[in-house]
Amino acid sequence: MGKGKDLEEMVERNTKHIWWLTIVMIVLLVAAALGGYLAGASRIANEVVEQKKEVEEKGKETNKETPTEVKEIDLSKSLNTKNYTYSSLTDKDQDLGITIKINNDKKSVTVSYNTKALNSISSVTHSTSGDNYSNEIKGFNKNIKSTFISGIGQDVTGTVFFFLTEDNTVQYVKLFNRETDSQGNTYYTTYWSHGDNTTPISTDTNDVVKLYGANVSAPMSSGFYTTLAAKADGSFYDLNEIVK
Repeated sequence: MGKGKDLEEMVERNTKHIWWLTIVMIVLLVAAALGGYLAGASRIANEVVEQKKEVEEKGKETNKETPTEVKEIDLSKSLNTKNYTYSSLTDKDQDLGITIKINNDKKSVTVSYNTKALNSISSVTHSTSGDNYSNEIKGFNKNIKSTFISGIGQDVTGTVFFFLTEDNTVQYVKLFNRETDSQGNTYYTTYWSHGDNTTPISTDTNDVVKLYGANVSAPMSSGFYTTLAAKADGSFYDLNEIVK
């Protein structure tokens, strides 16, 4: 009987050990699973936080982008002149019988013109043929968003092709070149008389969203025409001061 009782006690002890081992294993497995879940949850939470930061940063960058419209140009807010009075604003190209088309590459334009139309406003073209011509202006280092045919000064020889680029700065090409003959006489020719590929000149402007033509009254001056490069807040650069 003693041996039977000892055997029962041993079986009972082994059974308890097995149950304890089973419970310990279950606890360890649950802990491992929970740890993996928590680690995964932590990783996902970190990714969500990083994605949120990325979205917020992109939002900040978007907010920094230059607005595309002028609220209302304030003719008292010139950024580079004093005591000038501006009037007769227009956002229309000067009617010179010239059109400018932005090419597909965005870094060149095609200028089309009629010699008779140009000659009707200025003898500098030296032609009354009435023929239509076109040529390209290349050499832009930034994409072109829009073009504007306007001017500076007191006559047509101040006509300028202005180009608003993707970074909201302004580049330009003068339509007429002033030249001097062998006797020292000054005369004007169109830029294309020297061939294509005229290199546009950059201006020291920023955040420009629109270009306007305007009349100017200034001290010690009989008045002249100019082009204004307006920013979204209504302030502007007088491009006559830059181009001349």
